[in-house]
Amino acid sequence: YPKLEIVVGSGRIFGFSCWQLWIHENFSGFFYRAPLKSVEGFNLKHFDDIIMDACDISDAEVEPQPLWEYPCRAQSRPLPLITFQFNEKIPEKIVQTTQKFQDLQMNKRGSGVVFWMDWYLTDQDVICTGPVQPIEAHANIAWNMHHKQGVHFFVEQSENVKIKNVSVDLNFEPTEGEISFRFQVE
Repeated sequence: YPKLEIVVGSGRIFGFSCWQLWIHENFSGFFYRAPLKSVEGFNLKHFDDIIMDACDISDAEVEPQPLWEYPCRAQSRPLPLITFQFNEKIPEKIVQTTQKFQDLQMNKRGSGVVFWMDWYLTDQDVICTGPVQPIEAHANIAWNMHHKQGVHFFVEQSENVKIKNVSVDLNFEPTEGEISFRFQVE
């Protein structure tokens, strides 16, 4: 066979921490995650624990969302998490990367980490599935309307819990083509 050229040379996943991410209060996913605590004088903590355990087992750590529909504000600068070179051989071992978003000073409630992919056709020709304008700290972000972005929500009911640092561990399992995330909040 003649040598085929792969049009997309590489892809890079970016992420950053954001606040005022009110999707989880605007879509039904929040309601099954919101603890009931007490109803009509009945303590429902056991029920809340069952629901949260089920969510931990079945829900993805990062969910696709059309962020252009929901305003949010950047709390950190975007950082690259992993780059895929499509013209190279697929790695045989798990690829692990870690990024840390530091000095955030934001409420845990209404906050999260968002992700998107940039596709590099050439060094100059890039298709971005994330922000369509440069990201400015504490300003609303203009998102690409034609793609969904990945979102990890920090589950917290109290307005008083603050986040200073967030570490994101990303693992790419090449044999399965799966990406997994782990988040640590300080």
